[in-house]
Amino acid sequence: MLKRLSLAVAVSVMVLSFTGCVGLMGAGGATTTTAGIYTAMNLPSEYSPSTVHQFNASDFEILNRVESMGETKNILGIIATGNAGYHGLLAKCREAGGDALIDVYMDVDYMNILGVYGVAKYNLYGTPIQYKR
Repeated sequence: MLKRLSLAVAVSVMVLSFTGCVGLMGAGGATTTTAGIYTAMNLPSEYSPSTVHQFNASDFEILNRVESMGETKNILGIIATGNAGYHGLLAKCREAGGDALIDVYMDVDYMNILGVYGVAKYNLYGTPIQYKR
């Protein structure tokens, strides 16, 4: 009986580690799979802006770069909490006097143990601009 229970738990952990947010991970175009026992990696975003703006130097002023961090957690692929941090980056932009962000990118520090517990820490970076009125 104990052997069957142990086998069922082991199979369940393996299945969970390859499904949902616990298994496959994507960050800005970079997709990877987690290892079955332990994963700790840094994933950079794929920098490829989808919108191209044509500005004259007289249209806006470039302000100093801002940074924000966010963190999400996942337990057993059942409970997920956190904030990926973009709203925090936008708030930092507003605090710096910016109206919008350009050149936004991120790095993700990802850690996963047995597919049971996973943490993703997002480091977001952007350049605020202030439109000249």
